[in-house]
Amino acid sequence: MINVIQSLIDLASSRSTRLLAVGRRGRGQLACLLLGSVFQKLVSLAPCAVVVVP
Repeated sequence: MINVIQSLIDLASSRSTRLLAVGRRGRGQLACLLLGSVFQKLVSLAPCAVVVVP
């Protein structure tokens, strides 16, 4: 999962992206708590705005 996040961040940086749109997968709260979430990490680490689509 870390490689996916880093790849998206690198791509957004290299292309001067202003907005990332990502989907939210419907995992349970416990799974998200234990495993983390791509969209949660992107929201905090991305060099641009992130829109999360349910």
